[in-house]
Amino acid sequence: MKARKQPMPAEEMHRRWPSLNDLAGTCERASESAWVAVFDAQPEAMHRVVRELIKQVYARPNRTGQRPMPREEQVDFWGLIHGDQTDLPIHESLPKLHALSERQMVSRIAMSRTQYQRLLKGGYDPTVFDIREIARVVGKPPTYFIEYRKMMAVAAFINLLDERPGIASSLYRDYLEVRA
Repeated sequence: MKARKQPMPAEEMHRRWPSLNDLAGTCERASESAWVAVFDAQPEAMHRVVRELIKQVYARPNRTGQRPMPREEQVDFWGLIHGDQTDLPIHESLPKLHALSERQMVSRIAMSRTQYQRLLKGGYDPTVFDIREIARVVGKPPTYFIEYRKMMAVAAFINLLDERPGIASSLYRDYLEVRA
């Protein structure tokens, strides 16, 4: 039986590779230049980082051992970089995401059947809670749906205006008053 190799202590790693302190720190100019230096010195390092990221994302859960690299045609690199999302309204994208019957779907989310039917016809605007429940059932992140991203952007904008009321005044004066 082969003996397991012990991990290198952190002090030894930082002594051997002093730039690790910069790489592990916050992304400011110094650490940014450290990352650039690493990738300039070893351009293949970025390839290894991306390869490990892909292997991690496509790994089967609860599987031990080395993660296999998926075939190229199986990898959605754009979705990996930008996240899984659609710009279609929820009433158009939702039916394509699952094979559940209407009754099965409403039993798994907190929504009445009539409300769900209105949602699929485009006559009901779902709440954040509705979208989170739907996303959980179909196995997608809530940010997959454009309605969720819009609601989060509006909430962030309102929080910004609450934190900095001067922005609301200048926005009103410079943009809305001119357009009216």
